Amino acid sequence: MELERLQAFRLVAQLENISKAAEQLHVSQPSLSQMIHRLEKEWGCPLFRREGRRLRLNRNGEILLETVYRMDTLLEQTRRALEEENGLPPEVSLYVGCASILLPALLQRLKSRTPGVRYRICQWDREEPRGGADLRIAAEPGAPGEITDILLREDIGLALPAGHPLAQKAAVSLGELQGEEFISLQPGWALYRQTLAVLEETGFSPSVAAWVDNPNLLRELLQNGLGLAFVPLLSWQGFADDRVVLRPLTDCSLHRCIYLTRREEGAVSSAMQTCAREIRGFFGGLPGGKSL
Repeated sequence: MELERLQAFRLVAQLENISKAAEQLHVSQPSLSQMIHRLEKEWGCPLFRREGRRLRLNRNGEILLETVYRMDTLLEQTRRALEEENGLPPEVSLYVGCASILLPALLQRLKSRTPGVRYRICQWDREEPRGGADLRIAAEPGAPGEITDILLREDIGLALPAGHPLAQKAAVSLGELQGEEFISLQPGWALYRQTLAVLEETGFSPSVAAWVDNPNLLRELLQNGLGLAFVPLLSWQGFADDRVVLRPLTDCSLHRCIYLTRREEGAVSSAMQTCAREIRGFFGGLPGGKSL
């Protein structure tokens, strides 16, 4: 089976359109259709179902696509390991899905302790590469087939405008939040899911007035007095200023964990191993961090 054919299959799966994929691959539409047909013949099963003008993966295609992504990751890791072996500057891709306020300090440590390594950084769910980054910092553990380390356990508390009456208190109870309006990250964020799961057990249901898609916008709305928010207290310390204050909760045990994950399979370069060790060391030095 040709690697080129699998790459063509991946592009068709992503675009869900033969014509668009053929245009990007600089081949004719009949040639690409025949390439997909030969691939289905080799595997002995259909890989797509047609819905109007769109080609959508069936379950067979989903299984194959996941394998193609793993192959891409393995080939990329091998390329980087060979570059390192032959004296070229190594590169490590790092996905940061949470605690982004800590990223500048983390990168400062990485650059000072791994001066020869190039870093490719991406942030937040919508920007994560489909093939997966070399290392992943996220608020949920990795999937099967990944190695996961707990980096940090931090409490979740309340962020509120400095002029709010509750800002005068050292800590706040859920009972005092009845009738308040909240700003929240979208339900796709792990922080939202983890917070809501615990709050539901207490019987408290926050009234969400606005949903946002990133922490920076959430902070700006808080600064403008447009609501309250449940936030991680440690990683949000850098967001607090003269307009936003953070307060712990007195009657609810809310917390989250931050994880470091990487795939088990593949050629793991020494640069990636060193980077992972330095990330663990950085978080281990924070309150609630897991020391090496």
